[in-house]
Amino acid sequence: MKRFILIRLFILIAGALLALPGGQALAAGKTVAVFMSGDIPYYDQIRQSFENSMKADGFTARNNVDILVQKPNPDTMAWRNTARKLVSLNVDAIMAVGGSAAHIASEETGSIPIVYTATFGPVDMGLTAPNVTGISGDVSIPTLMDIVAQSIKMSKVGVLYNRKEIATILEAKAFKALEGSMGFTANYYNTDDKDVIQKIEGVDTIVVTSCCTAVLCADLVFTRARELKVPTISLVGGVEERGAVFTYVPDPNEQGEKAAAMVKQVLSGSRASSVPPMKPEKVDLIINLKEANTLGIKIPFDVLTSATRVIK
Repeated sequence: MKRFILIRLFILIAGALLALPGGQALAAGKTVAVFMSGDIPYYDQIRQSFENSMKADGFTARNNVDILVQKPNPDTMAWRNTARKLVSLNVDAIMAVGGSAAHIASEETGSIPIVYTATFGPVDMGLTAPNVTGISGDVSIPTLMDIVAQSIKMSKVGVLYNRKEIATILEAKAFKALEGSMGFTANYYNTDDKDVIQKIEGVDTIVVTSCCTAVLCADLVFTRARELKVPTISLVGGVEERGAVFTYVPDPNEQGEKAAAMVKQVLSGSRASSVPPMKPEKVDLIINLKEANTLGIKIPFDVLTSATRVIK
């Protein structure tokens, strides 16, 4: 009788340890890699949201689910070396933050499940393999420019991108598609070019795409914008306090939470191909009113009230 009670108690304890709040079986002895395209504040917000969501459902080191964070320098060789390292470690899933990490990871492995986040145009980037899913970083560029046009008369837009980062090329093409129909033309500046920031001139607006190299030198961009007395638009978060007048990005908390939900499914036995990719439902419009006032830009009340956040 005593033996029967002990066996039943063991079964109950084991069941409790293997059960999660969402009804998923705990994936013990697993490693999830968080592969970030760069050490960028916005990407770190996504990572933090991801880790919090994983922890909330018991996917923690205590339960033998380790999270390995990788933040390589933003260049192709560093990204590729990081991806190869993760393949050699045979991690159980890769949560890629940013288009470059997602793209390189998908080129390096066709078997390890990859969940992308903050990635503009994943389908156009070719992120459609059976081992790849995720939540995109797509935002509507026409909607953004309609919002900006209510405050700024644009005739020449300077777009910062990088030829090595496919997502930023796609973003640049989205601006190119609007030339003429929205009354502006654009100059395109590759951030790999020498002294590219100082070469920006003759524009009335500067756009920072999700290009890692542009974000990492954002202070130089904002300094140049102030010299030219023009506003800056950013397609990546984390720089709004530093000088971007308009920031338009997918909500980082949603990005991290949705990615965590996908990774949990994969660790619990689902194939990545059975986890449908998603688009963001929440997009943040952040307006730096303080910077706008410094530049003498008047932003309509309707635009301010539509913003997720206004920096005063």
